[in-house]
Amino acid sequence: GSGEISRQEVVAFIASLRGTQGESVYNCWADLQRARKGVMNLALDRYFLSYVRRIYLAERSPHRLPATLRALNPAGDLEGKLLDQLRHYWRQRFELLNTQKRSLL
Repeated sequence: GSGEISRQEVVAFIASLRGTQGESVYNCWADLQRARKGVMNLALDRYFLSYVRRIYLAERSPHRLPATLRALNPAGDLEGKLLDQLRHYWRQRFELLNTQKRSLL
């Protein structure tokens, strides 16, 4: 129905993040989602938290998160803030698409 997001739109959105900090935000969020499916208590999984710190928080990592997200606790508030940031990117993308469509009419 109307208002539903298609798989094609999601794939296009993820592709639009390539080469930006948004790609790291999405990848970190996706890693957290995958870990949550396999780990009962994510806060206690030291290996996974070490991975997140090494990949997304380390100073020289090519996948480093934006500064506003690096200060957050990977076992706590990071996941919600990543989702907020993805929603922001999503809104930007679809506002741009809607503006382009209107200009073509």
